[in-house]
Amino acid sequence: MILQNILPAVLCVLALICCIIEATLTEKLQNSGADFTTLIQSNNRSSTNEIFKIISTYSMYILLISGMFCYTSIDHKIGTFAIISEVLALWMSDIMKMHYSHPRPFWWNSDVEGIICGRGWGAPSGHALMVAAVVGYFAGEFVKNNKEKALAVSIGAIIIVLVDFDRVYVGVHFYFQVIHGNIMGFCIAFLLLNDKIRGYIKRSFGDKKFVLIVNFVFGILWMWGILLYLYRDPDWDKDWSNNFSSDCSGDLTKTDSMREACRESTFILFLAGFWVGKHFLTQIPASYTWKTFIYGTLFFIPALIIDQCLEYLTKTYGDFLTTFICFSIIRFISGFVISFVIPLIVFKIINWKKIDYERTLNNPNNFSERYV
Repeated sequence: MILQNILPAVLCVLALICCIIEATLTEKLQNSGADFTTLIQSNNRSSTNEIFKIISTYSMYILLISGMFCYTSIDHKIGTFAIISEVLALWMSDIMKMHYSHPRPFWWNSDVEGIICGRGWGAPSGHALMVAAVVGYFAGEFVKNNKEKALAVSIGAIIIVLVDFDRVYVGVHFYFQVIHGNIMGFCIAFLLLNDKIRGYIKRSFGDKKFVLIVNFVFGILWMWGILLYLYRDPDWDKDWSNNFSSDCSGDLTKTDSMREACRESTFILFLAGFWVGKHFLTQIPASYTWKTFIYGTLFFIPALIIDQCLEYLTKTYGDFLTTFICFSIIRFISGFVISFVIPLIVFKIINWKKIDYERTLNNPNNFSERYV
């Protein structure tokens, strides 16, 4: 009862309170946050810095692909909601960064060392939001289905705390930006653990009208990022650029920061493609096997590499408009490939006629596990 209904409601209220605090007590939070970061950086060593650089660089990628890998290779039911949690977390962090347009600690205060050179806005922390959403969801699934609840919660807590501390230590987020991100991430995780919400999502995969409505909503969320980029004119302090240049190579402008967040907000179209793919995938095995794991992994890794290469080439050689359009297209296609193309190829290779599977029609009243 608490996990299903009360806790998500409490977290949503806390997330709203955090939004209000971030907007109204900005300078006080930034001053105290800069003091705290300076304190924990006072005895830093090069070896420690390198460890946290690695955590900063790779943690987001690992979190982002965890749900996709789970879906294609391990468990399509859990993987489905893990993908939804991670994409919503990523989109929400970028949209809110454009709304707030708050600086990072090493921009704000020259005493804070920028161990990692973040160019996008700071509030809320995208890493903190993502780790709370994804790890919180996986831990919640484990707690629901296993007896070792303490172990799941402990491992999840360690991962979250490690990523949170990393974001403060490397100078890219004030402590409250991290707390804010965590609460919003937990809100996403526990909403997706609610049976009623999961039921609505399951139904939407099987009904063509629902798929169109969901994609229309995702289109509006995609447009939200564009409108913020075009019409949001945030304040900018020249000292932020100077402080950035003292720790990092290159220049920093508010246009750079807005473009960074706007470009990444296109990830919401991954979910649009994912929803379409789930609608057309009408045959899913009742359970995955070791063959599914092997073949799913063999096709998932090349698809991921191709996706990242295309994004890198587009970002490196294209102007902002070209990059934005290409990212939007690439991410929609990637969502479709993950949800439909890879599972379909794997199922054909393994030949599921020899194995028990669920065959369903796209019926909105069918609440089969196929719609998970």
